[in-house]
Amino acid sequence: MELTLTKINGTNPFLNYDELKDSFINELISYYGKAEVIILNKFPVSVLNQSTLDFVIFIKVPENLSVRPKIETKDNFVYISNLIIAVSIIKEYKNQNITVENSELEINDSFIDLKDNASKLKWGLTNYFHDACNLIREKITVHPVFWVLNDNDELVSNNIIVAKSLKFNLIKECIALNDYLRYPGYLDWNYEPSYETSIKQILERASKDSELGYLTKQKIERFQNRFESASQKAFDSIGNTLVEVKGRAGSGKSSDLLKWMLQKSLIGKRATFLTYNHLLVYEISRQIKGFENVLTENEIIQKESTTTNTIHSFMFNIAKKLGVVLLMSESRISYLTNVMNDRLERIELLFNGIRNQNITINKNDLKKIIQNENSFDEGTKREAIDFINHSDMYKDFKNVLETKKHINQFKIFKKIKLEEHINSSMFLSDYHEVLKKILLAIDNLDLFFKEFQIENKFELLENTMNLNSSILVNDGSKNINLEELKKRYGKSINGFRAGRSLYIDEAQDCHSYERDIFFSLFGVKNIIIASGGKEQLIRYSEVCNWNISKGYKIDSYQYLKRRKSYRMKPAIASLVNHIAASFNIDLGIEPLDTEDHGRILIERNYNPDLFRKAKIINELLIAGTRQGCSSYDSLLLLKNAKEKNQNANIILSDQKSININEYDVVKIDSDNKKTEWELLSIADNVINEARFWNSTGNIDKRKQSVPGSLSIRAIYYESSRGLEAWSTMCFDINGFFDSKRNEDDADNFLLSEIMEPEERKNKYAATWVLMALTRAIDTCYIELLPSDNALNNSINSFINMNHNYIEMI
Repeated sequence: MELTLTKINGTNPFLNYDELKDSFINELISYYGKAEVIILNKFPVSVLNQSTLDFVIFIKVPENLSVRPKIETKDNFVYISNLIIAVSIIKEYKNQNITVENSELEINDSFIDLKDNASKLKWGLTNYFHDACNLIREKITVHPVFWVLNDNDELVSNNIIVAKSLKFNLIKECIALNDYLRYPGYLDWNYEPSYETSIKQILERASKDSELGYLTKQKIERFQNRFESASQKAFDSIGNTLVEVKGRAGSGKSSDLLKWMLQKSLIGKRATFLTYNHLLVYEISRQIKGFENVLTENEIIQKESTTTNTIHSFMFNIAKKLGVVLLMSESRISYLTNVMNDRLERIELLFNGIRNQNITINKNDLKKIIQNENSFDEGTKREAIDFINHSDMYKDFKNVLETKKHINQFKIFKKIKLEEHINSSMFLSDYHEVLKKILLAIDNLDLFFKEFQIENKFELLENTMNLNSSILVNDGSKNINLEELKKRYGKSINGFRAGRSLYIDEAQDCHSYERDIFFSLFGVKNIIIASGGKEQLIRYSEVCNWNISKGYKIDSYQYLKRRKSYRMKPAIASLVNHIAASFNIDLGIEPLDTEDHGRILIERNYNPDLFRKAKIINELLIAGTRQGCSSYDSLLLLKNAKEKNQNANIILSDQKSININEYDVVKIDSDNKKTEWELLSIADNVINEARFWNSTGNIDKRKQSVPGSLSIRAIYYESSRGLEAWSTMCFDINGFFDSKRNEDDADNFLLSEIMEPEERKNKYAATWVLMALTRAIDTCYIELLPSDNALNNSINSFINMNHNYIEMI
C-alpha cells in the first residue's frame, strides 16, 4: 500500500515521524491502494482544560479495496476506512516504573486516573467539530489516546499507551479496547470529496478560532514579562510558605497567579489552577494554550503540566474516586440494583422460553413480544426494551451463552451509570457533608472505614476503585482486606496531589472544609491563593480565613495589590464606585490611566424591538474588532436567569428541588424555567463571521464546545465572575438585582456584621451586580427595566451627575 504522511502546523518534538510512518506501512503493507495520514500538531483551539491536546491524527484508507484493513477487538473485528485519533502527551513520568489498568496509571505509590480526562478529550473535540466545523455529531467518532512517555515499558490499556515511541500497532491495540469502535472517524468520509472538504474546513475554522485578539495577546505577553519587585518576592516565596495575593476587582490577582504558575512550569513545577465557574476555566485554558503556542521547542520539552478546573469538579472527582457518595447512598444503590437484577432475571427467562420455540426473530419482533407480555409490569417492560436498544443481543439470540454475556454487560453498564447519577445528585444536594467525609478519608482512614463498615462493601466499591477479587480476605467471607484497601486509598489520594502545586482563585469564597482538604492534600507550602475580600464575596456569607486550619495558625506571605484596575476605564470605574458607595460597600477602584474615559449606554424601559437590540450588539462587536479584539474579546452578553414574565409580573417556576447547606439546613429551591433567548437568533442573522456561544436556555452543556476566538459569549450573570470583554451588555439588571435580593442567602449575608435586614439584602444583591458590571473594559450597556428598587435609584442618581459618561439609547 502506498502511504503519504502530511505534517500540519509544524512537528511535535516528542514524535518520531519516520518511525510512525514505518509502523503505518508495516500494518497496511498487505493491502493495495493509497492511504493518507495527516498529523495536525498543536491543535490550535483549546478543547479541554484538564490536559493538553498535543496533536490529532487523521487516517484515511480507500473504501473500495476488495480486502480492507481491520482492527481486531476482543470479540470481533472492525474494518478501517478512516480514524480520528486525539493524542495528549504525558511526559512527567519518563523514567518511572509504571503499571496500567482500566485507564489508571500506578506510579510512585500513586494512582493517576485518566478515565474522566479521556472522556472529556473525546467529547471536547467531538463538540468542536460539530459546533464550529459543521460536522454531524452522531457521525463523529474520536478516539482519545494518552501517550505516556516512558523509557522502561511498553504498555497499552483503555485510552493509554505507555511507550518511548508512538506506533500504529500500539494505537490499534489501544483503540480496540474502546466499546464505541464500531464506526469510522467520520461516517461521510468514505467519499473522497466529503473528506477533503471536511479536512479543509476543520483546518480553516481552527486557524481562525485560534487567532488571538488584542486583550488575550496582552495577557499572554504579561505572562512572559519580568516580574515587578513585589511580585518577584511573592514568586520566590512559592514552595516555602502559603502565598496570598489580595486585591480589588480588576487589579490583576488572577493574572499574577497564572503568570506564577506558568513561569514555574518552565522550571519543572507541575500545577493545577482552580476557580469557580466553567467559563473562567475555559478562559484560563485559552491563555495557557496561547502561552504554550509561542514557546520554543526546548521550552516545550522542559515545560511541566499545568491544568485548570473548577473547585466543584475537583472535589467531585475526589468524592467519586474515594467512593464517598456511593457509601453515603448505599441503601438507595442497593435497592435499585436489586430491582434491576430481578427484572433482568425474568427477562432472561422469557428469552430462553422464546428461544425454545426455535423461531426466526428480529429486534422489532422481540420488542413486540415484550410490549405484549402480560406477566411483566411496566418497569420490567421498559427495562427489557432499554436492554434491547442498548445491546446487539438480538443478533446472538439463538446462543444462550451470548445472551447471558450481553445481560451481564448490560448490568455492569447500568450499575456504572447508576453510580454516576448518585454521585452527581447527592454531591450537589449534600455538598458540605460530602466535603466532611472527604476530609475524614484523607485525615483518618481508620475512622472513615469504621463509620461506613467498609469491609463488606466490595461490590459497591468494585467499579469506582478498580477493585478485583485479590483484595478480598481469603476465608470465603467476601470481606475486604482492610490493610490492602488502605494502600489503594492512599495511592488514590496521592494521585490528586501528584507532585503538584495548587493555585486557587477567588479564595475568599472557599468553605473551610474545602480549605482544609486542600491543605491536607497539597500541604500549606504548595498552595497559592488570590483573595478579593468581603467586597467580592458571593458564594458564602463569610470570608474564608486561610490563616487558620483545624485549630492551627497558618503562616503566609501576603502580596497586597494596589487599588489600580488593569481593566476598567474611568466611566465604568466611576459607575461601580458610585453604586458601591450607595450600598456602603468599600470598593474604591482606581481606573486605568487613559484620556479615553469609555462609555456607558443606558436603555430605559422595555423595548420589544429585538432587531434594534441586535444592531446594537453588532455595533459593539465592530467597535471591539476595530481595537484589534477578537469576537471573544469584544463582547460579553449577560442575562438574568430568573426571568419575569413580561405579561404577568411573576417569576416562572417549575418543580421543587432540595439541597442541604453547610449548616445541615434542608433548603427547598425552585427550578426556574430556562426560556430560549430569542434575541440571539435574530442577532445571529445580523452578524456573519462570529457565532454565539450560548449557555442560556435549555442548552445541554455536555454537548457544548469550548468557546473560541470567533465566539460571542451569551451567559447568565452568575457565570460571569472572572471574565472580561471590551464591551459588556447587561440585560434587565434591575431584575437581576431583585432576584438576588429574594434569595435565602441574602438574609444570611455577612451575619457577623450588624445591619438592618433590608440593608443586608441590598448589600448582597449589589455585590452580585458589581461583580457583573466590573466585567467591562471600555463600554457597558445597561438595560434598565422599570423598577423602584435601590439599584435603579442609584444608577439614576449617577446618570444625573455624570452626563459626560452616559449615552441614552
